[in-house]
Amino acid sequence: MLEIQYAIGDAFGPRMQEAVARFGDSGSAKHSPLCTQMADFGPPTHSPRYMVQHGMTAFTGREGDGVLDDFDLVESWEVLLEEYLQFG
Repeated sequence: MLEIQYAIGDAFGPRMQEAVARFGDSGSAKHSPLCTQMADFGPPTHSPRYMVQHGMTAFTGREGDGVLDDFDLVESWEVLLEEYLQFG
């Protein structure tokens, strides 16, 4: 995100606020359909390989696919919907 900010310059903040505003506040007419669509999509099924290879693992040298051994995909998805998107 920081690289985008530098590329866009001073317009970054207002443009991000505009983009986020399109989805409205929690429970709004715009927000609810977005949350419903995200819930219908379900949790991601792709491998996080790229993010792991180019994220902290690249610096720490940790082996494996980067997913924590006790990671619960379904629970994490529900937390994302409820707490981050405030769907419900």
